[in-house]
Amino acid sequence: MQLDLDQTQLTKPLQDALATWDTDLSVAEFHGTLCGLMAAGEAPSADALMAKLADVMGQPLNDHSLLLETLWGQTLEQLESESFGLVPMIEVDDLPRRLADLACWCQGFLLGVGFSAAAATESVETQQALEDMVAISHVAIEDDDAIDAADLEEVYEYARMTAHLLYMERHSQQSPAKFSATAH
Repeated sequence: MQLDLDQTQLTKPLQDALATWDTDLSVAEFHGTLCGLMAAGEAPSADALMAKLADVMGQPLNDHSLLLETLWGQTLEQLESESFGLVPMIEVDDLPRRLADLACWCQGFLLGVGFSAAAATESVETQQALEDMVAISHVAIEDDDAIDAADLEEVYEYARMTAHLLYMERHSQQSPAKFSATAH
């Protein structure tokens, strides 16, 4: 069973859940962590996700299992989409906040991938993409810096596609028939 909410409607309940878990993770970083765990093959089910997130967070997350199951289901659907439909949970309207959230999302993604035992078996392309994600996660802006919307969109797309690349690479190794027609 899942909540009948779209991803944008999940932001507030997820903020509330993060507050009850006494964590400093933002929604963007938490969603990035979830995506990293899923892309790395560490969350093949909602139950596995909750167990892995409990390890990451250092506490049980059962009070919000329906929220997490919904978020897992929506993220899985996006990662498996042939149209590469992953939508990171980051600010969309305010450019400085969008950049900061993207950096946090990438930090979370790397955290999730880092919890995978198979990280050392990545392809050269995936290793390079993950190194690029590290660089994105370190982006900081100064008050007088101008943010180019087109450049930010390009970096956003690169981060999204890196998540898809890792997901497809990892899951094609687990079930080659599923991705044989779409793998490049």
